[in-house]
Amino acid sequence: MAARNKPPLVYVATQTFFTDTAHVIGGQTRVREGHPLLKAYPDWFVAVEDAPVHYEVEAATQGPGEKRGDQ
Repeated sequence: MAARNKPPLVYVATQTFFTDTAHVIGGQTRVREGHPLLKAYPDWFVAVEDAPVHYEVEAATQGPGEKRGDQ
């Protein structure tokens, strides 16, 4: 049997801090694995098992056939 894809892990901030683009609140702000905040400050987050997340990873460029602003 093939292994099922696991959803990305969710991490919660362990302390409050500010960046140029985000205000992160310790114990409240959640991000998914791979997020730039998690990559930049890995020691300031711990994995949790529940959702939601506050900052999603957004693609910098449009995908094939995708138009920006289309819903």
